[in-house]
Amino acid sequence: LILADECNLTANEGIAVFAGNSLSIFGQSDRLDAGTLTASYTHDSSNAAIGGNGNSGTINIHGGNIFAAGTSLAAGIGGGEDGNATVNIYGGNIKAAGGARGAGIGGGDRGSSSVNIYGGNITAIGGANAAGIGGGFYADGGNVSIYGGNIYASGGSNHYGSGFINAVGGGENAGINSLTIAENLSLYNNETGEPVDSISGLGSVSITEPAPEPESFKVDYLKYNNGTFSAETS
Repeated sequence: LILADECNLTANEGIAVFAGNSLSIFGQSDRLDAGTLTASYTHDSSNAAIGGNGNSGTINIHGGNIFAAGTSLAAGIGGGEDGNATVNIYGGNIKAAGGARGAGIGGGDRGSSSVNIYGGNITAIGGANAAGIGGGFYADGGNVSIYGGNIYASGGSNHYGSGFINAVGGGENAGINSLTIAENLSLYNNETGEPVDSISGLGSVSITEPAPEPESFKVDYLKYNNGTFSAETS
């Protein structure tokens, strides 16, 4: 899916990416007026705005302006109810919100995730009892790797206790399998703005060198000729 500059695509019934399939989203350019995708569900619970119901396939986001709001029990981008997800983000301006019990980016209710972030400006807000990035209600955060980007993540409210759920990690009563963060990145407390020197309660945490080459190709630019877009890759 290529989001052409100055164009808007609204998907009121979301975008389904069935298990075993993949979806790649590109912006025509990095301009401020790059194409916009707004995805949500006007009815029916259990559906991620980008991903669909249950387990989703692989979702790759390379660019564009993307707004995604999942329904109850589902992630904004990722899995639906009981759904796991694999999400790779290389760029773009992304705002994703999960419905109740769904992560902003990651798993739906009782669903885990594999999330790899290489770049982009990302805001991920978890629904009640779910993480901003990672797992939904009662699900671990799976494997989250962050190699770049400007990221704001916030867990949802805790309906069964006090405080809030993990910004990055598992949902209610759950941790995370692994969190990998590039050594050139810094973590900050959302409330105080102060740097975070240590991470606790997240299971296995590793610090790696800056991002390895992603498995998917990188798009240098897109050409438009006779009504057709083509990707020029490095």
